[in-house]
Amino acid sequence: MKIFYGYLIVLSMFCVTACGADRPADVVEKMYKALQAQDQNSYLDTLLPANRKYPDLDGVLATLLGGTSVKFGGLGLDFDSLLTPSWSDIQYTTLMNDGEHAVVEARGFARSMMMEMPFCDMHDLTKYQGAWFVDKFHPDREVRLRRYIERNKQKLLEQNPNIDPNLDPMKDLVNAFATLGSSMEIMLNLCE
Repeated sequence: MKIFYGYLIVLSMFCVTACGADRPADVVEKMYKALQAQDQNSYLDTLLPANRKYPDLDGVLATLLGGTSVKFGGLGLDFDSLLTPSWSDIQYTTLMNDGEHAVVEARGFARSMMMEMPFCDMHDLTKYQGAWFVDKFHPDREVRLRRYIERNKQKLLEQNPNIDPNLDPMKDLVNAFATLGSSMEIMLNLCE
């Protein structure tokens, strides 16, 4: 009987370490928690090592924090307390996982500038040395972001015809966001 319990303990320990301890959705959740806690080390731990040299935020995070400097400690992520976002009711869904590349959707509510808005973003992850990391510069993410931002720009133009149609969605996203408070939900939807 002792052998049986010993076997169960070893099997349980193996499953805890190998059966989902490093799932793509868990890594994205850790990233959001680290950003909310302003925990530089935990945030960087979620990024692919090659991305750690350039920890700039992108997607929904850049939209929420675009008006502030983006520096943490030595890297200097400098969050203004009024603009520091927080998140609630986030659902993390792995949309694709081929064993080397995964896409995780984060969908929930963001609080920033004393407002709460629904948001959605899709994060690419790459497996590196047996572990999953957020790959902020994955080519699929860049293509997706450009497509979603262009889509959102068109929605903003339809909703607000006085916006400059030559708006560069990648460079002037923050300006559009700041001037169109009622359109924030459009800019925070970076999903299908």
